Amino acid sequence: MRRVLLLISCAASPAAAESTHPCEISIVRAPAEVRAAIQEWVAKEDRCVTSLEIRVFAMDGEYYVLARDGSGWIRERTVPDAQSAGAVVSSWAGVPSPMRAMSASPPGCRPDEPDPEESPHWITGSGFIGVGASVRGGHAEVDVLTHAGWALGAAVSVSLAGSVVTVDANIVDDLRDIRGMAYVAYTARRGNFYVRPAIAGGFVVTTGTLLMNPTIGGPPESLNAKNLTGAASVMLGWVVAPDWAIELGPRVVTSQHVFEVSPATVITLVRPDSEWTVAGGLRRRW
Repeated sequence: MRRVLLLISCAASPAAAESTHPCEISIVRAPAEVRAAIQEWVAKEDRCVTSLEIRVFAMDGEYYVLARDGSGWIRERTVPDAQSAGAVVSSWAGVPSPMRAMSASPPGCRPDEPDPEESPHWITGSGFIGVGASVRGGHAEVDVLTHAGWALGAAVSVSLAGSVVTVDANIVDDLRDIRGMAYVAYTARRGNFYVRPAIAGGFVVTTGTLLMNPTIGGPPESLNAKNLTGAASVMLGWVVAPDWAIELGPRVVTSQHVFEVSPATVITLVRPDSEWTVAGGLRRRW
């Protein structure tokens, strides 16, 4: 995350003038044209009495400007263009914080305590549908450890395949795969957009009901088997708000074919080695 720091003198009040710390405008994120406009407007501002941390988001032809001053006060505005965003930020820099009396820091300067950084941890919920197969289900994951764009986390998914035939012309009804996996992912971000490839490995529990071919006969039998499984995905995402993102992309998981229903019954399902799906969901920082 790139920060641009604009330093201008704290000369708007006697208390600010006596401070040894400069007034600070920190642009945490903003489109390039808005960043340039804010820099231009703030450089001409000679009434700075508060520090500001700025975030700007492009939304349907407009810009949503969010600012937090050195005392923690939040300001927000929707503006039509980049120059308007610069003018708004400049005007905010010249207005004392309503919470100034609650802060021990001199007016116009940052408090001694550093601002909290954005959490790099995300929790994700998504749904998926099969590509070329009647598969559907849900997927959830949470980042446990993160560092420099990398994330190590845990995921769980439920895949419903309905009825699947075996090589012996039997039918497995209500086939369901429940997966628990650990994953490694890397997020490469540009502005409000990102790409997030990931690989995962773990266990899958497959359940269903084996319905024997009428020509063979026999009562239904329950299928409940455990196997190893793996998965890979490449998700494309858009950060729509500071703590929210949406994403969409392909995901593939390995599928098991041979199952021992009972010591006397071993079945082989007719399904591909890999189950391809398209997944889409919502993410939130935690």
